[in-house]
Amino acid sequence: MPNETELLRVKQFLKKMDLSPISDYLVQAEKWRDKDAINACEQYRNFLFLKKKYGNDLDLPPSVDINEVWNTHILFTRYYTQCCENIFGQYLPHHQKHAINRLDAEKILHNLFYLNTQPLYFKEFGLYITSIRKYPLLTEMKRIFNKYFLRSKHHE
Repeated sequence: MPNETELLRVKQFLKKMDLSPISDYLVQAEKWRDKDAINACEQYRNFLFLKKKYGNDLDLPPSVDINEVWNTHILFTRYYTQCCENIFGQYLPHHQKHAINRLDAEKILHNLFYLNTQPLYFKEFGLYITSIRKYPLLTEMKRIFNKYFLRSKHHE
């Protein structure tokens, strides 16, 4: 884990880091609401701090919104590289997790998000990461899963 002086330096850099090009892109190209893009960028900024502080010790998957901001930041390659060098001392690769099948990978990442990322985010920032945008397909999938999975559990 980095020392307190390094963490303070990174926190100051992150506070000043200009994410307006990323936010503007999300609004203009991806049709996000301005407020949602700004909030997601703030969560991403905090997520990068968690990656710096705990990333060597824990797998910290992002939320869906943070992941979209991260992918958009990477599109600004030179700026992303400069930010990574300032925060991590090197380029931070964004690996898509692979497992035997996609559903298993999503379950693993979902569990790690709630086991690792959420508690540390709360510890550092005093609040939980919330879903900024609504995902109708994801909501419907959860509803169906709960309906059939919970029903089958009660019948066992």
